Amino acid sequence: MRWKDYVCERIEDGIRILRYAPETEEDAVSIPSHIEGDPVVEIGEDAFSEEGVFLSCVEIPSTVKRIGGGAFRMCMNLTELILHDGLERIGEEALALTPLTEITLPATVSMIETPWTMADIRFTVSEFNPYYFSDGFGLYRRENGEQELLVAFQQDERTSYEVPEGTTAIGEDVFSTNNNLQRVTLPATVHTIGEAAFEGCQNLSEIALPEGLREIGDNAFGHCIRLKSIHLPSTVEKIGVCALSDTFGWGEDFLGLERITVEEGNAHFMADADSLFEIGEQNDRFLVKYFGEGGEYRIPEDVSRILAGAFRRAKFYRCEVPQSVKTVGRDAFRECRNLREIFLAESGTELYIPAQPVYRKDEVTGLFFDREHEAGYIYDYRGYDALFPTYLNLPDRCGMACCRLKYPVLLDDETAREYCEFMWENLTDILQNIAEKQDMELLVALSELGFFTEDNIEESLDVFAKSGQTKLTGFLLNYKRENLKEDTFDFSL
Repeated sequence: MRWKDYVCERIEDGIRILRYAPETEEDAVSIPSHIEGDPVVEIGEDAFSEEGVFLSCVEIPSTVKRIGGGAFRMCMNLTELILHDGLERIGEEALALTPLTEITLPATVSMIETPWTMADIRFTVSEFNPYYFSDGFGLYRRENGEQELLVAFQQDERTSYEVPEGTTAIGEDVFSTNNNLQRVTLPATVHTIGEAAFEGCQNLSEIALPEGLREIGDNAFGHCIRLKSIHLPSTVEKIGVCALSDTFGWGEDFLGLERITVEEGNAHFMADADSLFEIGEQNDRFLVKYFGEGGEYRIPEDVSRILAGAFRRAKFYRCEVPQSVKTVGRDAFRECRNLREIFLAESGTELYIPAQPVYRKDEVTGLFFDREHEAGYIYDYRGYDALFPTYLNLPDRCGMACCRLKYPVLLDDETAREYCEFMWENLTDILQNIAEKQDMELLVALSELGFFTEDNIEESLDVFAKSGQTKLTGFLLNYKRENLKEDTFDFSL
């Protein structure tokens, strides 16, 4: 039904406003407490999101118990929202994308959904509210002996913050994208850090995790680009996906965590000089985060899983994966700009990784399986073959072809023939590229694969002779002498 500027409906305990639909533009409104004798008890979902764009002030009567999800979303001029005792629930994203900077919660509010969407609002809470309180920066909820920090005021310019004693949980997205904070102090009572709690805190450089902390949520410290080290207490039992492995920024100068240590006695995690590991139920290990500096890295033999993002932006050029590894998480080797080869012990394969750009490396390293595969391999070799026709760069195509011909795991005859045809057709250009780069490794691979014959050996030698590459020429002469027939002069003639 329509009543003045409102479209509404009767529900069990009164009237629900479905839509604000004024006949003329208004700057401020006071929502009626009763319509046709019944109390207005609810502001429906998205009720003001379409026609409330010009409103700067809205007063909600004490009869209203519930504000629905998105009720004032996109009210781009709303700077004042007056609430009264009687209100019990504020729905999901009710105030999203409004310019509100302050709000007072009455004593009766017992539930705020998605509070992290209100990070631009400073909360004042009635001293009689048994569920919520604020210290002027953070909004907290108390219930059943737990005290959770729900959201922190983004516009506050403080650079350090001490979370009050008694707080047991840092909620989801609490400090997300706060670029002022440099230091956060957590009390000993905190046992949980929620998902993305500190994500995007690009100036956070110091945080001490308290003994007693049990869980760190997914992406908890994502893109904390100035957080160089972190120490895990002995009580930590769970670290979420990419909680510590995605701390770098977009620029190459911001690599995030460079060192992770673990308190002695932790039964669930351990660290060495290069990596953080989770300890599995079978006393195997899961590689959580690599932070080493070496050019080559050999994963320990008891590692059974490489978790998501574990090697992201690693600086090494070669990685050895032992036969014990059964699964590799998503983006495990993403953006490894220097990576040239991965040795897979399960198949004895030296996997060639193309040069640049980095997204092409990611295509190849993205073909690991994140579950145990029925074929018994952790890598999608057929997917690797499917990428070959998409490459135009001769050295990369040559490297991929040599890799698959030398290690033909799941390589069918037709694909092998395509690789061989490419190599034969481009052999002269490949040799010239070898001469330019003095690539002895590739030359050896070609010889092992039988690409030098009596028909082409002289032409191949001529390529190196013209380039003045005596070392390459010497290798090929030795190959000719040891493997191909040599012409000899018959003195009896």
